[in-house]
Amino acid sequence: MYLRTTEALRSAVLAHRFRNGPAIVHFAAWFARYHFRAEDGWTARRLGEVPGAWQVAYEAESARRVRSMGDLLLGMNAHISRDLAFTVAEVEHGRRTAVDPDFKLFTDVIESKSVPVIAELARRFDPALAFATVPLTLGGTRTVGQLIGVWRTEAWQNGIALRDARGAARAAVAQRIENVARLRADAIVAATAYLPVVQSSSSRDAYCRAHRGS
Repeated sequence: MYLRTTEALRSAVLAHRFRNGPAIVHFAAWFARYHFRAEDGWTARRLGEVPGAWQVAYEAESARRVRSMGDLLLGMNAHISRDLAFTVAEVEHGRRTAVDPDFKLFTDVIESKSVPVIAELARRFDPALAFATVPLTLGGTRTVGQLIGVWRTEAWQNGIALRDARGAARAAVAQRIENVARLRADAIVAATAYLPVVQSSSSRDAYCRAHRGS
């Protein structure tokens, strides 16, 4: 999903849809560093470099604990609820507090790709994903695209709060961001986990093996 949305972002930049294309590219690259850093830390078992929300996501993935929608949401949560807020704090200089128009357009681009991307994921990895829904505990009947929009707006607000805080207040805001992302990750696992004994990822694994080369 990250690959497809990044491709869509690139197309939007090349089509000059953003007011400041170079700035949004810089933002996206800075944002991606958080993902790569967490993945590298997990792969090397340097867990001190892996934020809590990412640890929950990688542990669930390794143990095949959750359904495809769970894996998708766990990655989204760690990268948006947690990483995006820190990116906003570090990249958005000045005194702006309202959501930047280019940031909003970035969100719109991602939302517009969510339906076709999930269809592709279902076709390539797990047909059950085509019928999966966002757990009610994460926002009622919201679609994945709508949930992304909500989480990205929240991340902007948290990032601005972090940017503008000082001293102990800044540490408190940073910890709140970490805590919310971790609690949200735990909620996703609880809502999307396979039932012990009677359910597993076996059919999904078999589908992946059968379609690996296609």
